Amino acid sequence: MSEAAPPVLAPVATIRVQVASANSLGALQGRERRFVPILGGSIEGAGLRGAVLPGGSDIQLLRPDGLLEINARYVIDFGPDGQVMAHHRALRRMPPDTGGAVYFRGTLAFEAPEGRLAWLNESIFIASGQRRDQQVELALFRVV
Repeated sequence: MSEAAPPVLAPVATIRVQVASANSLGALQGRERRFVPILGGSIEGAGLRGAVLPGGSDIQLLRPDGLLEINARYVIDFGPDGQVMAHHRALRRMPPDTGGAVYFRGTLAFEAPEGRLAWLNESIFIASGQRRDQQVELALFRVV
């Protein structure tokens, strides 16, 4: 069996997303379900500069062990290059006594138009995140 080369992470951009307060939908099958409206934001880096449009959402599932499953969808407007749909799935664990995440990692997939942004459709992206008050900051990396 041949050895495959290990993946390398190449820095791509920083995504900053402004979010509203979480709205609890209550316990569903023993887990708390939350809905968090996305208010806007930005993406910058690797020749990318765009605006996260208001209207996206972050659907969360808080497990009994304290781990938060995140499933966010939002649109990024890159002006003349078009709009891109982003889908972020992540896991976040918060320590009980501080506001910072101990673990916040996820994957992003994009649906981009043909042209300058088409490369976003052809890669796997990993994010390392931080939650600060009403803002989520994601360091985005392309798996090469």
